[in-house]
Amino acid sequence: MKHPTRDGFTLIEVLIAMIIIGILASFSTAMLWRSRDRGYEASMVSDLRSIVSEQERYFESNHQYSPDLSSLANPVTSPGVALTITFAAQDGWAATATHPSVESRLCAIRMGEAPVSAATAALETGYVQCTTE
Repeated sequence: MKHPTRDGFTLIEVLIAMIIIGILASFSTAMLWRSRDRGYEASMVSDLRSIVSEQERYFESNHQYSPDLSSLANPVTSPGVALTITFAAQDGWAATATHPSVESRLCAIRMGEAPVSAATAALETGYVQCTTE
């Protein structure tokens, strides 16, 4: 007796292939979300770095740092990024940046003698640092 030749795949083979494709898709989706979040974080860091030069220009004219963004000449803000100057005095300043798409992420910078409480994410002065809230 001759066995009939089989054309196509069995149900088990199709299910195994679908499971493998699903696992690969979940890995790529997770990587996509992480890279999207890194992009938002990069825009927050960039905006905080632009505030540094604006604050120094303001200091040259007024001999103190600006307490708000509206008094700076050209504050650069990326879409969705919320910048806040949390501390400003003659000897230092601090600012934070947030983005609604990455609510658990906070970026901050402290310059000069600004207290840590003004920007808790920035433990060292002079560097933009980001942390998860």
